[in-house]
Amino acid sequence: VMDGVLARANCLLITTLWSLFKFVMVPIGAQLSAVFPKHEFAGVFAMIWGSYIATDACAEIFGSLFGKQRIRVWGVGDVNRKSVAGLVAGFLAALLLCSAVVMSQGLGPAWYGLAVIIAASNSVFELWSPRGTDDFTMATANALICVAFGMWLR
Repeated sequence: VMDGVLARANCLLITTLWSLFKFVMVPIGAQLSAVFPKHEFAGVFAMIWGSYIATDACAEIFGSLFGKQRIRVWGVGDVNRKSVAGLVAGFLAALLLCSAVVMSQGLGPAWYGLAVIIAASNSVFELWSPRGTDDFTMATANALICVAFGMWLR
């Protein structure tokens, strides 16, 4: 709605990236399954996908309602600005979700560090990715961070 006449271009960009995403995530998923045991994989999956969804949704909602869109970003659409309120809300949402996953799965203390890193990464990619590409970059970055964490942990 906010993108006006460029809404179709933004939608096409997002759809194209999601179509190409399987070529990125399938190889990364194979790496994830190689470094994480089955009992940890659900938590890893939730941290990769759930955190980016929480970040994206809360940044949009809280930024639109409470923020002043003063941070200019590059992207496709008529409104290429973000807010500090949205970034903070996205970070906190991802951190809460990842921490809840760590607690509910009974994972070790190092996993809380992963939760902070993923929440921070989501915020950085939410801010610096061109509009319409942040879903792709956040999920990919989360998966790569989890692969590196799994290799470090083992």
